[in-house]
Amino acid sequence: MTDLQKLNAAQLEAVDAVLISLGKALADQLGLEIDVGGSWSPRRVASVNFDRFMKRHVLETVQERLVSAIDEADRLFPHPFASEVFGLR
Repeated sequence: MTDLQKLNAAQLEAVDAVLISLGKALADQLGLEIDVGGSWSPRRVASVNFDRFMKRHVLETVQERLVSAIDEADRLFPHPFASEVFGLR
């Protein structure tokens, strides 16, 4: 479970910062040594970067079933990029 209450104001300013923070939290919780920001491409939109990160670095590495939950997701509601985050599959 990732608690968005732990994100600071800078991490909530842009969709890239939110998704990189989510990626780092997931990698940390799973014990994966991954440079999330290093796998981010400025040529791609944040949702595509996150999707590629999840497929290439998390789902290919973790052999067990993975369920992820977000607590305090309402912290994203006032941001214009909220639908981009909630639209991830």
